[in-house]
Amino acid sequence: MIKNIHLPLQISPEAQKAILRIRKEKNIPKPYALRLGWRGQGCAGNYLLGFDKPNLKDELFEYEGIKICIDKAHFIYLSGTVLKYQSESEKEKGFVFL
Repeated sequence: MIKNIHLPLQISPEAQKAILRIRKEKNIPKPYALRLGWRGQGCAGNYLLGFDKPNLKDELFEYEGIKICIDKAHFIYLSGTVLKYQSESEKEKGFVFL
């Protein structure tokens, strides 16, 4: 069930467009959501971004037409961050968490 609470992070308009474009280009199946999270322990880790099927540990959100799943344990790492998409050049194109 999709929650009507606020995401723990912000998604820039450029990131939103890129996510929707990638979903369409890669023909991601409807049951999949954008997974946002943290891989690692404590400060020693990396942000996680990809498409995945939600599971029982996840909170589900809908943001501007994007289904999002986040493991409840990852909220602390995502809180206050901004997901952006940068495309200054072909070599430096991609998502960043700020």
